[in-house]
Amino acid sequence: MAEPELYWPESLPQQPLNSGTQRGIPNLILRSTMDKGPARQRQYTSAAKRRLSYPLYLTMAQVATLEEFLETVPGQSFWLPDPMDDTKYLLVDLVPESQESVATLQPMGTGMTVTLTLEAWPHVSRDRT
Repeated sequence: MAEPELYWPESLPQQPLNSGTQRGIPNLILRSTMDKGPARQRQYTSAAKRRLSYPLYLTMAQVATLEEFLETVPGQSFWLPDPMDDTKYLLVDLVPESQESVATLQPMGTGMTVTLTLEAWPHVSRDRT
């Protein structure tokens, strides 16, 4: 896979809000129910994408930047600052929240909040230099 050169914009927050940030641990086990006896389990892959919940608080100026960026990335992977390690970027894909929208903006104070759902590629990172 050729690595993309698309990066999360510098003008957007480089770290998510602490509340609501989640990083899933992928399930690598396939479980099959048997006609009789206990279920059978086996590892079906050695790596899988990790799901990230990435909540952000945005100023009104940043909302326009986010909307423009999200219009350029459908179907493409991009580099995002790792919320758990400030020295790395993660390679991620955007997961739309529904068929109609990628994310929902909600008013808060003088800005907006949004929670992006992302999937990080396993074992792929890049140093932030």
